[in-house]
Amino acid sequence: MLDFNRDAPQRNQVSREKIPESTVRAIRGRIDLLEFVGRDVKLKKNGVNYEGCCPFHYEKTASFKIKSGEQYFKCFGCGVGGDVVEYIIKSRGVDFVEAVQILAPMAGIDLDNPRAPLPPILAPLPPKESKPDWEPISPVPVDAPEPDFAHSRFGAPSMVWPYHNAQGCLLGFARRFEKPGGGKDIIPLTYCRHPEKGQEWRAKQFQAPRPIYGLDRLAEQPEAPVIIVEGEKACDAAQTLLQGYVCISWPGGGKAVHLADWSVLSGRHVIIIPDADDQGMKTATAIMEVLS
Repeated sequence: MLDFNRDAPQRNQVSREKIPESTVRAIRGRIDLLEFVGRDVKLKKNGVNYEGCCPFHYEKTASFKIKSGEQYFKCFGCGVGGDVVEYIIKSRGVDFVEAVQILAPMAGIDLDNPRAPLPPILAPLPPKESKPDWEPISPVPVDAPEPDFAHSRFGAPSMVWPYHNAQGCLLGFARRFEKPGGGKDIIPLTYCRHPEKGQEWRAKQFQAPRPIYGLDRLAEQPEAPVIIVEGEKACDAAQTLLQGYVCISWPGGGKAVHLADWSVLSGRHVIIIPDADDQGMKTATAIMEVLS
């Protein structure tokens, strides 16, 4: 993983001091780098990476990469790399402060009061042309057909978790499938619309910012302290054991922390219980950075 503080150009160090690091972290967390860069660069999935021709130098073979779930890019041709702030600096020819000023409104952040999110006031970059795609409908319409939870390759799920909004309306599901050789896959199921094909249930993730698992419980107990755990299964188990608390999780696991909508925790007392391994601690740290 790239070290942004190490790799960023030295000319930005003085300017960086004028803006709190917590504000920069919030911008990184609220803007999906993959989607953002995808408006400039035609990206193609290759394993865990998305690849395309570098926008910073001429090349015929794609050497520009973004790892799925990461908020960093790297060109292995010219060596340029960084996060969304660095991308704006390089692609727009601006300095650090100007880059933050461009991105902050897109992330709903008021630079004069970073803790008070505002609606975007700067038009986002024009989206790249693409073919129509399935788009989740949120909440699920009351007249939507009953979902078929089975997967074409994995069969019936071993567990299913419904996601609801604060009003108790259904948003979609997360499904757990056991792999024949061991391990598991967690695959979402959302009710989607397509401009040409109508509406149906699809194995498609919630749109970012993704809903928290347990939004209905948060609304029911507005004064209760909140416990964050990783995974819907752990969340339900913790909720059974820890009466008087609201236990929540988020979709997509440790690499999707930045895609969840954590704004619902504003003003709440929060406790994070990480998985008991190195990755669990990294995930807990990422959550703390987003919440700070």
